[in-house]
Amino acid sequence: MKYQLETIPVWDAFEKQSECPLCDLQNESDKSYAEAALGGAVVESDYRIESNEKGYCGRHLPMLYDHRPRLGLAYILHTHLVETTKVMESAMKSISGGSKTGGGLFSRILGDQGGSDEPGSSQSACEKAIRKRTKTCVLCEKTDTAMKRYIYTIFHLYRKETEFRKAFRDSKGFCLPHLADIIGMGNKHLSGQPRDEFFTELVNIQSENFTRLADELQWFTKKHDYRYKDEDWKTSRDALPRVINKLRGNTIPIDKNKADDD
Repeated sequence: MKYQLETIPVWDAFEKQSECPLCDLQNESDKSYAEAALGGAVVESDYRIESNEKGYCGRHLPMLYDHRPRLGLAYILHTHLVETTKVMESAMKSISGGSKTGGGLFSRILGDQGGSDEPGSSQSACEKAIRKRTKTCVLCEKTDTAMKRYIYTIFHLYRKETEFRKAFRDSKGFCLPHLADIIGMGNKHLSGQPRDEFFTELVNIQSENFTRLADELQWFTKKHDYRYKDEDWKTSRDALPRVINKLRGNTIPIDKNKADDD
């Protein structure tokens, strides 16, 4: 098997036999971009401009906060906070002092061509401007781009490599968010017989593994019944966090040696 540089991370993720190889790839991308954001990117003007405008989401901020030292994050968030304050103050002018419409930066943010006489229109526009500021994330955009590339690589390997087809069939499938992503991209990038075969196998893999998880979670509940206390945990000890992650993406760290029994 000839491994190419761009396919190695995908192969590694499938070889882990986790509940979702795309979650593993996403975690690695997140770590890589977070380290870059707090490294040389801190002093790059283009990155700082982007960071000031878009900021970071609630998923990535704790990841950045965990890095030491925290001085880099403080620099980044200080200038982002300054820019956010300007946007917020401009937006909120429209709901203070009886003014019906905002102007300047506020109008440019919303792309408004003029005010509205509708009751509450100023408050609604202000809300939209502020919410817009909370829905962007530099790291999300970078990771999303990487994930699209990984999904495309999965399709490439599936079409070209017999061994990967076997690894795909033997996998535990994907979490629901990544399942939706792979179906959406598969509909665009696959065609003909490979497309039909891919989706047929995908349906079987997902059905088989969701049934497996349901059985594991049921056994987990039985282990909390005194009648089963002396029975073996089998593979159910960490079933609860694995089910959560399967339903919502990689959300909870998994400790295979500890039962979630309290």
